[in-house]
Amino acid sequence: MKQRKRVFELGRELGVRLSTVIEIAGVLGLPVRRGIAQLTPRQEMLIREECDRHGWRDLERRRSEPPASTPLGNAPRYRTCECCELRFMYGDGQHSEPPRWCPSCQAHHEVADEDPERTIERHRDHEQRLRTWFEHARRSASESEYRMQMAFQSRQKWKAVLVEVVLGHEPTGDGKCTCGASETPCATVRMVESLNKGIAREVERLSGLSPKELAEQLYGKEPWRVDLSTDDDPAADKPAA
Repeated sequence: MKQRKRVFELGRELGVRLSTVIEIAGVLGLPVRRGIAQLTPRQEMLIREECDRHGWRDLERRRSEPPASTPLGNAPRYRTCECCELRFMYGDGQHSEPPRWCPSCQAHHEVADEDPERTIERHRDHEQRLRTWFEHARRSASESEYRMQMAFQSRQKWKAVLVEVVLGHEPTGDGKCTCGASETPCATVRMVESLNKGIAREVERLSGLSPKELAEQLYGKEPWRVDLSTDDDPAADKPAA
């Protein structure tokens, strides 16, 4: 009996992404939700015909193309004000040359032999706006750092989960997989390889580390899953002299 093709394998043959195959199946009303799912011969035939007949490859290519750029004449540009030295945006198509001053400094920019009162008022306005910009920059930097840390922690946890899953699908001595599959690499490992070869290579690299080295790379200083105190070094169990 011919082995049924999996969704990610069909996508590789058709030259489209896994998400595109699942989208095609949805258009056809087929209950296909996962890349590892097996397709019946009829489902495979319908997806192949739909992909060829309605130009799904071209549609995927158009979706991946960058959006058309804004005409340069109307694109917003930035310049540093010669008066307050703050950056401002211009470029609404009304300027033939870059303006020298920002809108706030149009009325009080430095002039030759200016009156002392004008100088004082100009610097007072600059100080107030610089304080406002500094506070805004400080808050933005703090928020960006927080989001970066949260994203890094989330990425590390997902990476750890993926590695733990893949390492649970190692080949056994009889040509089978530890997950119980009759062949190796099993469908789980093949799907990771198909979706992202870079991740698959990283998992292979991590699989060669000792348990302690692996735990340190995956969990760092927050061992929420693994005890970092253990290692495969026998000397670690010997009491101190």
